[in-house]
Amino acid sequence: MAIRTLPETLQLIERIDTLIRHRATGTPDDMAEKLEVCRSTWFNYLRLLTDELQFPIDYDTDDQTYFYTAKGTFKCKCEVDRVRQNHQTAIVDAHKIGNFLCVFLP
Repeated sequence: MAIRTLPETLQLIERIDTLIRHRATGTPDDMAEKLEVCRSTWFNYLRLLTDELQFPIDYDTDDQTYFYTAKGTFKCKCEVDRVRQNHQTAIVDAHKIGNFLCVFLP
């Protein structure tokens, strides 16, 4: 598989966010299939989201789906100043990727 561009990666993270918010991920194998990546690549993205971006993600073994342990959604904006003004109190664990600000907003 070719290396993803930043816009492709951000689009994939938005897809992951949607699946998690709807509790529609399924098992790790199901999630990898939905994202059209191999299982290890899914776990790499999961590690990025939980360890580096501090997304509050957990796995429900009974329902076999990933879910957020806190209410919120993924936001990524190129207009860093506008995002900071609109969400000053929420941006505690924001992370810059190039000119993009990535954050999980309550």
